[in-house]
Amino acid sequence: LIKSVHAFLERAAHSSIDIPSLLYRIDVREQELAELLARYGHRDTECLTYAILKREWEKVQFRNQFR
Repeated sequence: LIKSVHAFLERAAHSSIDIPSLLYRIDVREQELAELLARYGHRDTECLTYAILKREWEKVQFRNQFR
């Protein structure tokens, strides 16, 4: 899964996909992403991959908690 998301983001960076809009739809927190990019800025797609997968995991955990 990590490799798939990372590959998608690599392709998206070189295409017409609107990454900020994608991150908004996924609900990635801007502050968290900014902190990751400040810490690991030279690996921007890896930071995005981590932030996206972390947020999706949080959503799954939240749903399971309230079932």
